[in-house]
Amino acid sequence: MQKTVENLSLFLLIVVVVVRPLVAETYDSAGSPLTAALGAVSDPTPVRTLVFDLAILIGACGWLASRFFGTPRRYRWTGLEWGGGLIIVAAVISCVFAGNKRLAINASADWLCLIVLTIGLVQLMHRRWQRRLVLAAVMASACAQAVHCADEYFWGFPDTWAHYESMKAEFWAQQGVELDSAKVEMFERRMRAHEASGYFPHSNIAGAYLIMCGLVGVGITAVQWRWAADPVGVALAVFCTLAVAVVLLAAFLTGSLGALVAGGFGVVVWLFVRWKALWIDRHRRGALVIGWVCAVVGMLAFVGHGLVHDRFPHMSLTFRWQYWKASAGLMADHVWTGVGRENFGRKYLQYKPIDSPEEISNPHNLFVQAMSEWGVLGLGGIVVILVGVSRVVARPVLRRGFRDDDAEPEPGLVAWWLWGGALLVTLTVVRLALIDTDADKFFAFAYSTSVVTGMAWLAGFAAFSFNDQAGIGSSPLKKGGKKRDRVTGSDPIGFLERPIVPTALAVALLVFLLQDMINFASFVPGSATTCFTLLAVCVAQRVGVEPVPAGRGNRGRIAAIVAGLLATVGFVVLTAWPVVSANRSLVRAEKMAPQIAPAPISSQLADRFYREALAADPLDPTPAVARAGWLYSITSIPQLREPAFALAVESVEEARKRDPFDVKLPRMLMQLHRAEAEYMHAPEDYLSAVRAAEEALKLYPLDPPGIKSLADCLTEAGTASGSQDLLRQALETYQKAMDVDDSRLEWETIRRFRARELDEIREQMNGIRQRLSATE
Repeated sequence: MQKTVENLSLFLLIVVVVVRPLVAETYDSAGSPLTAALGAVSDPTPVRTLVFDLAILIGACGWLASRFFGTPRRYRWTGLEWGGGLIIVAAVISCVFAGNKRLAINASADWLCLIVLTIGLVQLMHRRWQRRLVLAAVMASACAQAVHCADEYFWGFPDTWAHYESMKAEFWAQQGVELDSAKVEMFERRMRAHEASGYFPHSNIAGAYLIMCGLVGVGITAVQWRWAADPVGVALAVFCTLAVAVVLLAAFLTGSLGALVAGGFGVVVWLFVRWKALWIDRHRRGALVIGWVCAVVGMLAFVGHGLVHDRFPHMSLTFRWQYWKASAGLMADHVWTGVGRENFGRKYLQYKPIDSPEEISNPHNLFVQAMSEWGVLGLGGIVVILVGVSRVVARPVLRRGFRDDDAEPEPGLVAWWLWGGALLVTLTVVRLALIDTDADKFFAFAYSTSVVTGMAWLAGFAAFSFNDQAGIGSSPLKKGGKKRDRVTGSDPIGFLERPIVPTALAVALLVFLLQDMINFASFVPGSATTCFTLLAVCVAQRVGVEPVPAGRGNRGRIAAIVAGLLATVGFVVLTAWPVVSANRSLVRAEKMAPQIAPAPISSQLADRFYREALAADPLDPTPAVARAGWLYSITSIPQLREPAFALAVESVEEARKRDPFDVKLPRMLMQLHRAEAEYMHAPEDYLSAVRAAEEALKLYPLDPPGIKSLADCLTEAGTASGSQDLLRQALETYQKAMDVDDSRLEWETIRRFRARELDEIREQMNGIRQRLSATE
């Protein structure tokens, strides 16, 4: 019974590890306007992420329940526990003070579930074949990701560009964007960059993920070749080599320079560790201290260079430095509470200087993001985790545990492929379930999104289904004789415990962490899940398995399972259920939105479902924003116009209560008031638009387009009311917009006002001067 429960829990956790890197996720229920405009077949929602988190919690509870059957094992400490506890406290505090609390709760809960995933895998991977299975599953998903990147690079980009060109005008018109705007130019530059991103939101994330997995694959391949003693072994080594080559080639296709440089640094570290292996084995504690000293000194040198020169040799690094400088003020103002996970981009705009061109949603640095979003306790938690994990990873790889589970028979070929087949079927079913399109297109998309992915995953799983029995109790044959392994001697040791593979795992994790000094892959679900999984394998290789001493009571086990169940129930009640309920009502509302009946707004089915979504999740602003957009769309109906405007304004105000630092909301309110003023010709509506524009500027003070919008509102209000004071303010505001825009860096040309926009501003200013002159 114990093995059955453990295997079910392990399978559930591995499913999360396999599927997550191969699907798109989001914490925000608002969706992407770009995705909608391009007509994607699967627009991600937070429900996906919550399902993964719930699966992790259920898997962990399964492991806790298994301890009541058979012989329980001691808890295996991972190094994550104390730091994870600090982050729990920091996350709770930051969620209380966050602007968008739903985003903060969703994202914080997901990251904490990754710690649970790591701990659960470590407890469940107490046999060698389980660690082999997890690594094979990870590398199989990396192969599927690599194939998708190659398809995207060689075939997807040309097709996407042709599709975009065919609908360019309509595409941007749906979003209310002029074709000569900076947004269009930046979008097209990214597309022309031809950087593959796979299933991830950004090419840098895909690069970090693929380099990390590629280094692990290099370690496995090296041992495969070392132990290839027959034609079958050589064939497996060749197959494994080809799979790793595909993964590393895909990393190049992402165009992520940071990932490639970090990977190169990792290879240098790897060679150095191999060179000094004997010394490190004898002085592990000293080697760990030296490693930490080098890391701290390197970080201080990097920051010192930035402080002295205020730039770096590469433009990308200079951008990062600008992010961190602007984040310093944000961190100082929210040192204890943070701004909440995924809320960084909302608050950053208040601190962004005009000479920092990019409007970012995260600071591209693990420590800065932890400090900004979780406060000083969150930063402390990250540091404690890194120290604790490094101490565990610095331990020698165990040759045999206290409990001799490895003496039990390994699963046969049939059992192994039953595991692989079950994982493949689950992956295929999940990906098919995510396709959201009509029946005519379903089968075409099913082939491209599930069959091709499944075939690539299966090939990767086969390539890394290595034989753990090779070389156990002996050493590789060299020129007809046996050679004693210099580290492990002749002790029984598994394939994964050979020195090359543990070192490859440690180096891969180091490379991932190093790139995250200028990246944010550790906060992206798919890449972070893989990183934490490889960490679990690395820790499980070094922490022994021991039974609970005889006579020990069940009090601790009962407390643990109760805590796990309470955490799971709390997650469902406080997070999953409100989000799922609101999402369901929101989908219904969007389906009913085009159907307008000749009846009051309160009787419309769409409005009913929008209000249900608002009530289902009192923290999420998305239903209120969506309802306001729908209400604005029906203002074209004369008999509904006045109440629709009033309710739309009311909905936006409700959204602002739920997300007070999102600059898009006061901008939306401003547009509503301007549209209402055009219909109703009421001066107070123009003044309401002015106030909304001023609120937007409080959230983003140095925003030339926002300053121009305020000037437009002042002009309209002054013209409608005949107020010379408002017109003078408009004149000054137009001038301020141009002055702020002129203070951008010289090379920054994309985001500057276009010539058309400058001509419009000058024309407005001349008109205002003429009106003022006529009244004086």
